[in-house]
Amino acid sequence: MILNEGPGVPEDGWLFDKPFLESTIDNVFSRRGILRLAEQMGALEKGMDVKDLADQARNGNSLCCKVFEEFGTRLARMLKSYVIDYQPNRIVIGGQIAKSIDLFSPALQKGLADSSIGIFTSENVFEHTLIGISRLFDDSLGFN
Repeated sequence: MILNEGPGVPEDGWLFDKPFLESTIDNVFSRRGILRLAEQMGALEKGMDVKDLADQARNGNSLCCKVFEEFGTRLARMLKSYVIDYQPNRIVIGGQIAKSIDLFSPALQKGLADSSIGIFTSENVFEHTLIGISRLFDDSLGFN
């Protein structure tokens, strides 16, 4: 069951617009957020995108590896209070950034180690996102 209301749950269960690091969660944990982080850490070269950073990290570029490690650390820090409040039994990482979970998952899991929460992703993120949205609307309109 997807939790979208209850104690400690933001409206509709969505976190994208909540504040984090003088911005919003969506700005920090998105393509633009990881590119900004890479730029701040000195890992971003002209014309690079997240896929390029990930490829370089997988090929042993230590600076690019540190970008993804920091991304995972920040993600865990952001999620920690929500995990405490929501008490979910799993977190699903979606969007294109999920394709790089192998690079940031160790730091994410380390940061959430005191909880027994499962972290999942899907190879078919787009399809599952649409299925989730359709279920949300079906449930709210009473079509199920």
